[in-house]
Amino acid sequence: MRSGQMPHFLVEQDFCDDGLLPITGKYLRGGQADLVAARRRDSPHGPVANRLWQFIRGPAAEIVPD
Repeated sequence: MRSGQMPHFLVEQDFCDDGLLPITGKYLRGGQADLVAARRRDSPHGPVANRLWQFIRGPAAEIVPD
């Protein structure tokens, strides 16, 4: 289950404390989508692209449950 764009386990306590309320219902059922990151290996990347890739491979990978 996801909450907005956050994995449920990261915001579960906020739901318990009534800090967040679900907005799902009859017309907005919610859902789940996989996020995939890819980049070309045959061309150089700029500093922003390199920093983004480092983030995706590091801290972002740690918050995604297996």
